[in-house]
Amino acid sequence: MQFLCGKKGEKMKVLMTCPEIYVGVRAVAINGEALGLWKFISLEELKKEVLKDYDLVIFGAFVDKYLDLLPFCKKKAFCWTSSPGQVEMSGGGYVEIDFLNKIMVLLKEKKVDYVFIGSKELFECLKNDGIFWFPYPFSIRLLDRFIPDNPGFIPDSVGLFAPFHPRKNHFVQIHAFRLSNLKKAELVLHTNTKLKTFGNIVYTPWLPDEEYYKLIANMKITLQIFHCESFAYSAVESVMLGTIPIVSPCIQQNLDLPDQVRIKNPDSPVEISKKIDEIIELSPEAYASLIRECQKRVANIIVRNNKELKLLLERISKL
Repeated sequence: MQFLCGKKGEKMKVLMTCPEIYVGVRAVAINGEALGLWKFISLEELKKEVLKDYDLVIFGAFVDKYLDLLPFCKKKAFCWTSSPGQVEMSGGGYVEIDFLNKIMVLLKEKKVDYVFIGSKELFECLKNDGIFWFPYPFSIRLLDRFIPDNPGFIPDSVGLFAPFHPRKNHFVQIHAFRLSNLKKAELVLHTNTKLKTFGNIVYTPWLPDEEYYKLIANMKITLQIFHCESFAYSAVESVMLGTIPIVSPCIQQNLDLPDQVRIKNPDSPVEISKKIDEIIELSPEAYASLIRECQKRVANIIVRNNKELKLLLERISKL
């Protein structure tokens, strides 16, 4: 995978790597690869011998194993994707803070060339020499074959898929579903969480991408009421697959979504339940109008991000 840039018009070869378990960082990596910006090789499959073949290696987030690979790279960068709130709410607030501190020390000691920050808010706090805002890439081509021409909704279906973590707000959202389920017995929640002691809940473990996208494309609603997010790929995917997401304020701000899909208080099952009821009861025409508005707004964010990320890589290639 090559990216056209460089001082003399030569091609700069870029590699991005991260552990497979880092789902959010992996989303950045596979979308950037689909856009032709870099090659993605998971850390589990990466051989240090190939690093010399790339002009720039981007390490996603942080693991100690990266330290052994840095000496084999020409230019190297770290890509940090968590927002300030996500950093705060990880492992008692210390795990990601410690990782981010290690990255900043490496930059200060000139053991890495650049640090890329995905969260605009965190970038504003940290910006300095060698630190750049790194817009989240998105490739609609990854979803094209899953977008139905004529959506056939799974009747009254709601989806909640996220890693089980306090910042993802599972407990509140499941209680919100229960309140809606008490009013509408046929309502079904599909979720990867095992908190299924009440309500009409179908436990759905992590699925291969093809099965997951097909499921989301045929749902009526996805719940994305998370306490903190720096982008929210799952919400973008839901919108572009034609399924309305109900979102928290931070996701609405990130994606410029309309007020009609936003929850003001992520800690209120009652408010979330009312929003579920509202979306479920939309007429087909009103639903189609709302999802089109969501898609238009998200598409604008995608175009902007992809353009600015390409410009950043062009700039890096000339440094």
